[in-house]
Order: sequence, then structure tokens, then C-alpha cells
Amino acid sequence: MPITHQRLKTLSLCGDLSGLKVLLCSLTLPGLQEFHTDQLSLLTTPYIPAFIQHSSCPLTGITLCDTRDNEFGFFNSLRPLPGVTDITLEWIFSRCCCMEEYVQSHSSTGTLP
Repeated sequence: MPITHQRLKTLSLCGDLSGLKVLLCSLTLPGLQEFHTDQLSLLTTPYIPAFIQHSSCPLTGITLCDTRDNEFGFFNSLRPLPGVTDITLEWIFSRCCCMEEYVQSHSSTGTLP
């Protein structure tokens, strides 16, 4: 069943996205301007570029959460999205309960990113 929402401007897809392919194939968001995700694989597969194309939306911003240093090759995946003018990369300290603990555990070894 197709779902169209004319005025939705921001879409966030995070966590377990096992049914994502079906969702993106049936969803049309012609007003979408921003896309947020913690699933970098969405950009490296045809899912998001195809979704943006069939929605004919003015997507200008992408936010990637919890990206790692070795994942910055995703910029090539943005070629089918020429309207994107703003990219935000958010690194979340998911392995440490607080910033102080993270800094203490890495400062003595000199491995702070």
C-alpha cells in the first residue's frame, strides 16, 4: 500500500531496519528536505537514492550518526544526490558511559581520535 505525505520535511531511520526496503519502496515524501540515519549502508545501496528519485523531493541535508573514521568513503555514494548541500557527521560515544571515562581510557595511550 503506497504512503504519501506531502508536508513531511525530516525523516530519521535509526536502529534495526529489517523492513526498510519495503518501507522505502512504498513511501513517497515529496517535501523531504533532511534525512537522518545511523545506518551508513542506506547510502551505499540503491535504497535512499531510489527513494529520493521516486519522491522527487528537494533533499538538501543528510545527518549520519555514529560514523567511524573508516566509513568516510560514503561520499562517493552521494553522487546520485546532487541536491545535498549539508552533511552532518555525528560521532556518539556509544562504548563509554561518559566523556571523561573515554578521555581517561585513551589519553594515557595517546590514541585519542
